[in-house]
Amino acid sequence: MKIIQLEYFLAIVKYNSFTKAAQFLHISQPSLTATIKKMEADLGYDLFTRSTKDIKITEKGIQFYRYASELVSTISIHDGKNV
Repeated sequence: MKIIQLEYFLAIVKYNSFTKAAQFLHISQPSLTATIKKMEADLGYDLFTRSTKDIKITEKGIQFYRYASELVSTISIHDGKNV
């Protein structure tokens, strides 16, 4: 898994929207969705439940969020970035 994938995931959680996260990340929403679907396939579980109106983070997604935010924060500190 790549750090950029974790950053994409964290942006979706932050904005609670694939569309808003994609705008923030300056990528297309379909590209972001494809990245997350691949992550979910690799992990073997869903990070979000999706409906036509909203998304919700799953219980496994919450656990993964803790891991992802800690890892990205640690890497950012070591790279000299301020998170």
